[in-house]
Amino acid sequence: MYNVKMKVRECDIQKALCKYLDLLKVNYFAVCNERKTNPIAGYKFKTMGVTSGVSDLVIYSPGIKYSVLFLELKTLKGRVTTSQRKFGTRVNTNPALRYCVAYGLTDAQNCVNTYLGR
Repeated sequence: MYNVKMKVRECDIQKALCKYLDLLKVNYFAVCNERKTNPIAGYKFKTMGVTSGVSDLVIYSPGIKYSVLFLELKTLKGRVTTSQRKFGTRVNTNPALRYCVAYGLTDAQNCVNTYLGR
């Protein structure tokens, strides 16, 4: 047998989690904040509300303790940036909102299940 380690990318975790959220019939959307751009386009996006550090997924389910979960996905070796940390701090000052950083798919599913009260 070959012992091959496949590198799990953040986008793979997000795709798998989206399938999981679809199975649970949970409302969510992705924030496509990662892109390479030039300074002019960057300025345009910034004036349109694009903000550094915003979480990868926004999950919402009115009527539970936290109406919105902002979920930042990382690989097992991923690191939270300063702008992501600041965004999470701002989110968690609002008692109706929750911010969670998940390292890998299992951790992300646990964040979602905790948010949904499962």
